[in-house]
Amino acid sequence: MTTLVDHARRELALSGQIDEDPAYAAAVTATVAAFSSYGHSGGSAEAAVAQLVRLLNFEHLAPLTTDPDEWEDQSERSGVPMWQNRRNPRAISIDRGRTYRLVDDETGTMHVSQDMAYCKCPEGQCLCLYPMPDLAVQRGPVDYAAAAPVDVAEAVSVRRCCQEAR
Repeated sequence: MTTLVDHARRELALSGQIDEDPAYAAAVTATVAAFSSYGHSGGSAEAAVAQLVRLLNFEHLAPLTTDPDEWEDQSERSGVPMWQNRRNPRAISIDRGRTYRLVDDETGTMHVSQDMAYCKCPEGQCLCLYPMPDLAVQRGPVDYAAAAPVDVAEAVSVRRCCQEAR
């Protein structure tokens, strides 16, 4: 039976990579050997490959947060208030990481950082984004348009607490 390392060497040779750049081919082969050394089953290999792809694409595995060490201020360079996430450089925020968009996401989905709460006033007048440990946290993509009659930029600047409205 052919091992994964044997398969990698054969494919690298057939694609011309070994002849073209032996050091590159050796690095890829070493990576495959390191992966193989764990002794993955089919299920764990699939999960590990998915994680490796995300890591190699400089993506995050755990949810993003508002931790200031996680966000780099790019405002001076961009000329507008803007922060870029250090764990996933595709994540761009205009509110210091409370919400963010992924620059290559064609849907324009707004995401909420893990440690931020999302709530709607009873009157539906404002959309508040601020730490509220007593409320459930909305993680991942959020359809703001369906949640409240204001846009996200306005809601972030309003800073009106839903509890004040009650």
